[in-house]
Amino acid sequence: MKKKLLLVLCLLPFTTIAQFHCGDTFYDSRNGMSYPTVMIGNQCWFAKNLDIGTMLNVVAVNLNQTNNGIFEKFCYNNDSTNCKIYGGLYQWNEAMNYKTIEKSKGLCPEGWHIPSQAEFDTLVANFGTSSAGKALQVGGVSGFNALASGYCYFNYQKWVFGSLGVYGVIRTSSQGSTTDYAWVNYYYPNDSAIYKTASYKKTNGYSIRCISDFPAGIKEKSINYIKIKSIDPEEITLELPDFILPARYVIKIFSVDGELIRQSENSSHHEIRVNISGISTGIYIIAVFGDNIVFTPLKFVKVP
Repeated sequence: MKKKLLLVLCLLPFTTIAQFHCGDTFYDSRNGMSYPTVMIGNQCWFAKNLDIGTMLNVVAVNLNQTNNGIFEKFCYNNDSTNCKIYGGLYQWNEAMNYKTIEKSKGLCPEGWHIPSQAEFDTLVANFGTSSAGKALQVGGVSGFNALASGYCYFNYQKWVFGSLGVYGVIRTSSQGSTTDYAWVNYYYPNDSAIYKTASYKKTNGYSIRCISDFPAGIKEKSINYIKIKSIDPEEITLELPDFILPARYVIKIFSVDGELIRQSENSSHHEIRVNISGISTGIYIIAVFGDNIVFTPLKFVKVP
């Protein structure tokens, strides 16, 4: 009896079921912040602006956020209380954590990323451009709860904060037509519409909303002990521990928008090798299903 009990206790840490479902509150272990989440269509979003990093107190100097290994933010009017209410204001490079690939994790927690403009367009399409402004703001039908959190920018002499309560801007990971600009989405509390532009500078400070890496549904009842052993342009090898080997696996590869790109089957083995030749370069999600188990999906980058 004692030997059987010991075996069960040893296995428990490895068979914990992930409990987070979209609609739950997400707790960011990096700084203890909590974020309500909301499912809109096939997307899971934070329902609150991201707030992470050390506040830079900008008074009369061009104090930019820099690639120094420390997350940095601006708070409206240099008041940290405003970050707690409205979230931080971030320059594009800092928001992206100095990556340039669309849908990069950026400053978002693990499992979340900075939305692309295409992902934000999908969000807006649920309500229509002419009415999405009202639907997505605080009190709207979506539950997204976008805030009129203002902005900041440097006017060649000093930092300027403006439009708190009258205007809100949300960053995306999509670059504009030149390297100085990036796509954003903006809205006014008294306007039913929502607008987008690629003509706002990356150096301006705007809000961030994180979106889940995983399409709706594939994260349910997932288990966290599959890992990527190796990857090359032709094949990705996944590794499972020996103590759990379902008889057969179904492997699905999704785009980050939730489109099923490829599906295959594989018999039981410690290693699962999946052919990814012919798939375009970019970021994808791979999910493994087996015997009523869904292993936690993993994100990977297909390179040329």
